[in-house]
Amino acid sequence: MSTKPEVVESAVKDRLGKELDKASTAGKPKEEGHDILSILEGNVAMAATHVAALKSNSTSVLVVDVFGLSSEEHLDRTYGSSRAHFSTNSFEEICRALRDNKSVNSASFIHMLQGWNRGCKQLIEVVRHNATLKNLLLFGVHISPEEAKSLSEALASNKVLTELELQICRLNYEAMELLLAVFVKNTSVVKLEISGDKVYIKGKLAQTLQNVLTHNKTLTALDLSKNAMTNEGVDCITKGLKTNKTLRTLNLRECGITDYQAILIAETLPHIGLRSLDLSKNVFCETALRVLEACLSENSSLTELVLDYPKKPDGTLEPDIQAIQQKIQVKLAANAKLLEKPRLDLAAEQKMANERLAQYLETLKLAESMESPSSMEVDSVVPSSAALSSHPEKADLNTLVAFEKSKTDKPSEGSSIASPATVSSSSSRAPRLTPRGVAEDWVYDLT
Repeated sequence: MSTKPEVVESAVKDRLGKELDKASTAGKPKEEGHDILSILEGNVAMAATHVAALKSNSTSVLVVDVFGLSSEEHLDRTYGSSRAHFSTNSFEEICRALRDNKSVNSASFIHMLQGWNRGCKQLIEVVRHNATLKNLLLFGVHISPEEAKSLSEALASNKVLTELELQICRLNYEAMELLLAVFVKNTSVVKLEISGDKVYIKGKLAQTLQNVLTHNKTLTALDLSKNAMTNEGVDCITKGLKTNKTLRTLNLRECGITDYQAILIAETLPHIGLRSLDLSKNVFCETALRVLEACLSENSSLTELVLDYPKKPDGTLEPDIQAIQQKIQVKLAANAKLLEKPRLDLAAEQKMANERLAQYLETLKLAESMESPSSMEVDSVVPSSAALSSHPEKADLNTLVAFEKSKTDKPSEGSSIASPATVSSSSSRAPRLTPRGVAEDWVYDLT
């Protein structure tokens, strides 16, 4: 399977653009670009220089693109004698240097065909041993089942990688299942893409995918675009999504999803927490779209739903389809607005509660130090600070709740409640407390 030149060129530009944006965001001007090391077609003679740069830990982004090496005629015409040097040595040398590198955090290998077998072994060692590489993109390579097994073993021990993109890597059914199985227990990768190989998602592979969605607690983005979905595959995906609490983005673009499969996905919408769902390049009939719209009305998390609507020959939408599209857009906008509202900061609330508790304990100590019989009455109602300090696990909000509840109880026999007007301000008294630690004027009058 060959990859169109324009597809590869677009991928390279997109990747370089993302890395330049990252560098700019980090405060490094885009025009400098000194921390981005790219080995592009036409720069093969610079391979030794690039290897030296990797060994010196002077770069943070590595992009290797040797598009065209699948064509012998193109090789001879473009690279001449340097071709053999690169295909047999350079890729392997680059990976060897990358293995022990301590500065590169993002690496892309695009269309590595010549010398891939030897270089792949070293690349797997990079995944196994490199301690700084967080993002890895493989585009247009050929990962065999044997290489997939070795790569999966390396991924199992890797605790650093956060993004893995495998685009058009010629994976077969077995290789894809081996790689997916790693992510049932993986705890570092948050973004995973295995796309473009038209692998049928069924049988053991479908069950593995369900296990990933059910048990993985780290993934926030999953891209399976341009693979072949089956009824079994979609059923396993929907079952996994119902129990998944972390996935926010799912891409099923151009997966041959049928109307029946779209309805299965729609019926899951009320029970999942996805923010973005891409079902584009899968054209559904009006019935499936209506079910999607109806089920979306019960979802409060989805803010992006990418769909391709069936169009008339003139490129416009039927009035009924247009009405469904508008309803979906309105609901997505409402969800987005709802999610923009500030949520309760539990950590801040807990901190405030702890501060109120500390204030309460300080005031309680003050009440105990007063030489008055009233302090004895307070002790009969509220645990002393000494008791609380001897049992720190009880000194929490439950103590405050119990204390507040005690204020509504009847006073003990022989005592009464005096109003502020009947109590002298200079008299010795134990103050009543609120959860915020503020003294009130109502006190027990023991006279």
